[in-house]
Amino acid sequence: MSIPILTFTFPPGPGPVASNTSVLAFTRRCTHAGSSVGAFVNGVSTCPSHRAKFDISGSVVGGPARSALKKYNTTLVGNILKVFYVES
Repeated sequence: MSIPILTFTFPPGPGPVASNTSVLAFTRRCTHAGSSVGAFVNGVSTCPSHRAKFDISGSVVGGPARSALKKYNTTLVGNILKVFYVES
C-alpha cells in the first residue's frame, strides 16, 4: 500500500521543475544511529553525530553507517510533487 506523506506545489513560472524531471526523496534519519543527516553538499549528505556520509542515490560512501538511506517513491506532475510512504 502506498500512502502519500507529502504534497508540494512549486510556484508557477520558471523554477526548479521541468517536465520529465524525476525527484529523489530519502529519509533524513542516519542508518547508523538515527540522527538527522544534513543537506546534500557537493553530492554528499553527512550525519553530524558520527560523520557517516551518503551520496545522492542514498548509498553509504563513508562509515560508520552500513546501509543506505530509505528511499521514498515520488511522482512529479507539472509543478506538483508527491512523496509516498510504501508499507512493506
